[in-house]
Amino acid sequence: MMIWLPNYWLKKYNFAHFSCPANMANVIRFFILLLQLTGFIIAVDKGNFKTCEQSSFCRRLRKIKPDNPKYLLDLNSLEISDHSLEAKLVNTEENVQLKFVLITLAGDTFRVIVDEYQPLHPRYHVQSALNGEPQIAKLELLERNKDAVKLLERNKDAVSIKLGNNKATVRSDPFKLEFYQGEVLVAVVNSRNLFEFEHLRAKPVEVEGESDIPKGDPGAWEDSQG
Repeated sequence: MMIWLPNYWLKKYNFAHFSCPANMANVIRFFILLLQLTGFIIAVDKGNFKTCEQSSFCRRLRKIKPDNPKYLLDLNSLEISDHSLEAKLVNTEENVQLKFVLITLAGDTFRVIVDEYQPLHPRYHVQSALNGEPQIAKLELLERNKDAVKLLERNKDAVSIKLGNNKATVRSDPFKLEFYQGEVLVAVVNSRNLFEFEHLRAKPVEVEGESDIPKGDPGAWEDSQG
């Protein structure tokens, strides 16, 4: 039987090709040791990590179904400036209105912001990750539906804006945001209808004697990363 090893192992362990039982035993011992070390490296204590079922946040997101879109962009509320497009993004299941803003920036890029109109308290917005304040660029309106109400009823609504060679198309029902480079589609926001925005809300007050079970995931108010 002939076994060949890489040059690195040949030099380090003074191995040549093996054909005698004594040398073969050394090779077997070497590979057994290597397998033991590999098993030690990949061993992980799963008890140190949460499963999805143990996290309310993960459970809630896993329950979202692609075939049940619940967000639409209200084109009746559409406002367009020389550098942004703003409209109401509606959660139709919970009747919550969010502010959707698409901003055009220098370098033919877009910035998307979704937030509440009147949150219980201001959300934290990361600024340190940005290299200074983004530079605004003027946009060019390409297409806008002539009759937003009728088109919303027919589910054929869309608004397109162009910035340099790039274009963004916002679709209303269901809500989608498509980005094009030239005529090539390069990215889609909410392509599978899995977009989710959890608006801030007050925890319900438990009243003694009430038997109603609160709606939603049972661990929603005590969720943690630990």
